[in-house]
Order: sequence, then C-alpha cells, then structure tokens
Amino acid sequence: MTKIEQESQVELLDLLQEQYEESISNFALDHTEDLNDEDYDQVVRTMYFSRGDKECWVILTPYGQIRSTSKTSPKDLIVQISNATIDLYATALDDTP
Repeated sequence: MTKIEQESQVELLDLLQEQYEESISNFALDHTEDLNDEDYDQVVRTMYFSRGDKECWVILTPYGQIRSTSKTSPKDLIVQISNATIDLYATALDDTP
C-alpha cells in the first residue's frame, strides 16, 4: 500500500468515526486504534465503545464494513453502526453532481 492510499483510507475512517460520534448517542466511543491489515492490504480501525460498565470493540474497514466484533458487542450497536454507515454513504451519493 502506498502512502497516499494509506492516507486516503485513514481519511475515510475519520469520516466514519465522525458519523458514529454524531449519530450514536447511547454508547460512548472511548478510543480507537488503527491497524494495518496485511491480508487485505488496508488500514482498519478498532473502535472501543462502552455503555455503563460494559465495554466492547468493533473493527471496521475504510468502506464501513464490519470486519470483526467482540463477543460482547450489543446487536443494537452493530445496527446503529450499519445505519450510520449507510446514511453517510447515501448522503455522499446525494451530493454527487
């Protein structure tokens, strides 16, 4: 992966993260960690969410695909992430000339 491709993927992950922070209000996004996925030659981001004393993580690709989740990840969080991703990309398509 080139430096430009890596920067582009990180920018997409930043957009996704911003969307999740704005639209998911019943979970806190505590911190994130970017990892290089050598199998798919892309950057993935692990997002650590919490609600109360429960913590979980979700690994996402730059295109909003959920690569993996912790076993404790609530289904409603996964649904909210999916809906926020769809909303972000649908809005981006609407803005296309």
